[in-house]
Amino acid sequence: MSGRTVAVLDRTLTGLARQPRRQPSRSVTRDADKPGLFAAIRRDGQDGHSIRALAARHQVHRRTIRQALADPAPPPRRQMPLRRHALDRLHEPIAAMLAAEPGLPIPHIWERLLDEHDAAVSYATVRDYVTRLRAGIPDQGT
Repeated sequence: MSGRTVAVLDRTLTGLARQPRRQPSRSVTRDADKPGLFAAIRRDGQDGHSIRALAARHQVHRRTIRQALADPAPPPRRQMPLRRHALDRLHEPIAAMLAAEPGLPIPHIWERLLDEHDAAVSYATVRDYVTRLRAGIPDQGT
């Protein structure tokens, strides 16, 4: 209609440029359908394909292929240990500072934590925590 090529229109009308279709993240797809993946690997393994060929076909590590061929159920995911938060040992000193001086500025609280308690915590972490405390918002695992 306009007499222009698609390439020229794509460059000119940048807001209308076609976006390539995104595939879902492999980790999301694999975690959600791991039993299905194991079943597909076992089906293909019965056809006599090598472990290397199965790994290439399913785009997984050869270790995963061996697991699937050895056991039809995928192993449970490892649970990671909970991380300790930087403020875990500083809740009581911060509460004591705020009880003694309710209007104490946050930079002063942070400096006292660094000086008196050898804290290795960022100003932003202390700021967010003290702001939540003063607002009366319950602690969310921090």
